[in-house]
Amino acid sequence: MSYKCDVFLCHSKRDVDMARPLYEQMKEWGFTVWFDEEDLLPGQSWRDGIEDGIKNCRIFLICLSSTWISEKSYAHKELKLALDVAQQLPDGRVFIIPAKFDDCKIPSSICDLQWVNLYESKGFDRLRKSLAMYLKSLTPVAPATSVKTVIAFFKERGWHVYELDPWDG
Repeated sequence: MSYKCDVFLCHSKRDVDMARPLYEQMKEWGFTVWFDEEDLLPGQSWRDGIEDGIKNCRIFLICLSSTWISEKSYAHKELKLALDVAQQLPDGRVFIIPAKFDDCKIPSSICDLQWVNLYESKGFDRLRKSLAMYLKSLTPVAPATSVKTVIAFFKERGWHVYELDPWDG
């Protein structure tokens, strides 16, 4: 399988002030991260974008907080989608990693998964090491390839490539 990103970052909208620094930190660590504020484009169906992000990530990082637990939000649906994806994976394959922003409860659907406490001093380091270890064993993220790159590839090999202008009726 070809993946679009290393990590899908699931969080409550009200926790964005904690999620954004985590997103920035994971990028600094060298991971490709799906983050709603960066990856959902104006005019795009956000439901389709989120579903595609979850289905095409290597790790689903769910950022839990007292807010996440107590509020009604689409983040709960994101977790259900991730659980569906996880059921299709081989036994023992780590897909969902719970990360806690505060001392909240873990949802019963993932209570058997070990979590990381990001509010503790070693939390970020534990997360970095876990992500690096799990991602190292998985298929790498496919590089973005432009049409021009593909055309150049075939032309270099002597193929005749007919380029069509998509705006030409």
